[in-house]
Order: sequence, then C-alpha cells, then structure tokens
Amino acid sequence: MSIYKPKGRDTYVMDFVFKGQRVYETTGEKDKRRAQREHDKRLTELKDGAAGLRKKKQQFYLGEAVKEWRSKPRKKPWSKATEGIVDGALRYLIEHEVVDAEGNPVKDEATGKAKKRGHFKPERLLADLDAADIAEYQKMRLAAGLSNRTVNIEVGVLRKVLIATGHWQRLKDEVHMLSERADVGKALSTEQERLLLEECAASVSATLLPFVTLAIDTGARYNTIRTLQWGRVDLEQGRIVIGKDKTAAGTGRIVPLNVRALAALTAWAEQFPKREPEHYVFPTEKYGLHGEEGKFGGVVRSYKADVTKPIGTIKSAWESAKKRTRYHCPECKAGRLVSAKKPAMGYACEECGVLMDELPIGAEGFRFHDLRHTAVSRMIVGGAPLPVIAKVVGWKLSTVVDMAERYGHFEEDAMRRAVQAIGAAAPAPSTAKVLPMPQRPARLLHAAD
Repeated sequence: MSIYKPKGRDTYVMDFVFKGQRVYETTGEKDKRRAQREHDKRLTELKDGAAGLRKKKQQFYLGEAVKEWRSKPRKKPWSKATEGIVDGALRYLIEHEVVDAEGNPVKDEATGKAKKRGHFKPERLLADLDAADIAEYQKMRLAAGLSNRTVNIEVGVLRKVLIATGHWQRLKDEVHMLSERADVGKALSTEQERLLLEECAASVSATLLPFVTLAIDTGARYNTIRTLQWGRVDLEQGRIVIGKDKTAAGTGRIVPLNVRALAALTAWAEQFPKREPEHYVFPTEKYGLHGEEGKFGGVVRSYKADVTKPIGTIKSAWESAKKRTRYHCPECKAGRLVSAKKPAMGYACEECGVLMDELPIGAEGFRFHDLRHTAVSRMIVGGAPLPVIAKVVGWKLSTVVDMAERYGHFEEDAMRRAVQAIGAAAPAPSTAKVLPMPQRPARLLHAAD
C-alpha cells in the first residue's frame, strides 16, 4: 500500500515501510497524480538521507507537535502569566481527558466514559489541518461567548505550534484573525474619580486607597504597583523606579510622583516604620472580625501583614468600592441613595430626598486598567509631548502614536479647545482674505432641489 484516500477525508495519504519503520503521512493533495509525486519525493528524500527517520524525528501529529513545542527550552523563560495563557489556550485547542483535583479522570454521566474537552484531536495530522478548520474553531468559540481578543490569543498559540513545525506558511494567507476593538478602554471623569477614591478610603482594605491613587497618578500597570518594593521608592526626590514591567521599554524607568501620589505614599510609609528596601509597598494582609468581648458582631479589619510577600489581589475590595459608587446622589453630591419608602418605587436620597427609578452608573463599569487610560488621557489633554508620556508609562517609541490613539479618551470640551486653538492662530477677520464660493450650475441646482 503506497497512497490512498482514507474514508471521510478528501486528501491522499502515503503509507509505506522504509528500513523497517512505517511512514504514514498526508500528501496534502486531493489529486491522485500529485499525491503520487509527493510520495515519490518523500521516498527519494529518505533514500538520500536528507530526512532520515533516525536523524531527526519529524512531528506529523498535532498532539506530538504541541508537546514538543511546549517543552522546548527558551532563551527567555516565560513568565507565570504567559504560561497560564498558553496552557489555558491549549486546554481548549487540544482534546484531553478532564481530571478532578486529585488527578482522577472525570466520567461522563451519560456514557460512563472518560469526559473529554478540547476541539482538535491530538492524532490529527498536521498536514490535514487547513484554514477552514481554524475558521470553524473561531466560530465555535465565539458562539460560546468569548471575545474576539480571547479567540485571537488561542489561535495565536496554535499558530506558534504550526510555525515551529513548518505548517503555518501554507495557511497564513487563508487564516484571518478576528478584528479587535481599540476603544475598549475609557477614562474616569473627575466626578467618577472623586466617588471612586471616596469609596476606596472607606474600604475595609487599607491598601486600596494608596494603591488606586498611585495607579491614577502614575499610569502604572496593576502588577507593577502590586510588586513595588520600598527600595524603589524615593520619597525625598518624589519618584519611583519601576522594576520588571510588561515591556522592555517600561522596565527600569523612573516615574516622578505628583503632589497627591507623593502624599499618599508618604502617609502609607508611616504604617511601616521598620520597612526595608526589599519589603513590598503593598504586602499581603490577613483580615479578621474585631469586636468587643461578650458582644455579638464586630468590624472586619486587617490584623497581620507579611511585608516579604506582595499582596495577592485587590479584586474583592476594588469591585466592592466600584459598586458603592452607585449609591451616591448625583443631585446634591452629599447624600446616599437608599430604597424608597413604600408605596414609592426606586431609590431616594437621604439628604435631599430626590427620587430615582434606577441607581446611577457611578464607576462600576470601569476596569482597573482604565486608570492607566485615565492617566494617559489627562497627560495628553494637559499638553505633555507624546515621547514624554511614552517614557512615563513605558511605551516603545515606535508605538507611541498607536498607543496614544488607543489610550486617549477626550471629552467634547477638550476637543473644542483644540479646534479653538486652530482659530487662535488664524489671521484676524479684518485681514483674512475671504474667497468667493464657487457657483453651482443652474441645472445642478434644479437637480438638487
């Protein structure tokens, strides 16, 4: 048996034995004559020793290719975040048995067989994988409710595997990545910022207020702030030195602190009088219920901090603070909204008594990364040169314009001031030459009417 077309496939495969080893590969061809030529070419290569089976093992199956690519040593080791993204993508790309926390296979209740997850079978021939298969995967993941960005990340991992095995070249012109929104981020208004910081100050987590303040006033990323150490904070000079950042351009940069950020860090530093350079600015904390002996209840407070470990997450405190911003009265700015007394519906302000059918949006719809968008937008509106902004937030100079477009969010007033600046530089009306408007032909005037 040399070449044949397996049942259910539209391409021929070659199947023969060479020096005691079976060679089973796809030809990638639907035409029998072309498939025969691929077979002959492969056999010649083996005979000439150009692709001897013993010299270099070639990966023909998707599962094998993924294992080899994933275990391949890299010059620059992946971060834990990158490893998590890659492994998460592979769990949906490649079929595998689902296991429980103890590593035991999970049985499917309907069939009694091992439960499996993943789209592509590991025994799939790499040469049989085509653009239509990848498009089908994209469609399936979108139907599951994933964003275009997430699907692109998963397909990007598959692309890396195909590049490593030399199969991407034939697919690259036919595989289309999904379009991604560049305007996902947004900037806080001054009122939203006020509400957010007020609720951060009222949070059970004492870390939240200085953490969020530093994010707004420096434009630093979440993980950069989370892992900041006191040795990189210079309160006398009013600056911080960023350690390892997401980009090479951002690593090691100096970021000056404005008045508010410096005041927040100075006040926070007083909480750690015995701080050392290697201690974390925002350490991990433990919380407990504080109350009076013999009385039920109490207040949740932090009771222990481990300065040798960075805080794990502020998600719970952050989400709670955002949610509470919705209960501020937008009319009097001072009162809080509570459920209206029956028979009235909706919400009423305790201070001014105004009734509202629904709670205002507040700052609940914002992501933490939007604080970075806020910082960049304000620097742009304030007239800071783009190269300077790039230095502050850690952008590569080659991407400054694109990043400014993505991170810049401007209100109409800011844009109005921009066009007024154009007029301010124009000639005075008395000296400007007014050009006559061209007259439209009469037949066009009638046609337009």
